[in-house]
Amino acid sequence: MDSLTQIALGSAVSVAVMGRRTAVWKAALWGGVAGTLPDLDAFIDHGNAILNMTLHRAES
Repeated sequence: MDSLTQIALGSAVSVAVMGRRTAVWKAALWGGVAGTLPDLDAFIDHGNAILNMTLHRAES
């Protein structure tokens, strides 16, 4: 899944779950951040391109 879709999905789920407990923009912001976190392991260098591809999301 691409990053934009993960942000949108995280935001939508967060807004649906948090409901009226907090402001909609706060729920969408935190959901977008949480949806993006699994992609941050792409910055970890495992040594070569093959390992980088195969170990993507291994830690998360």
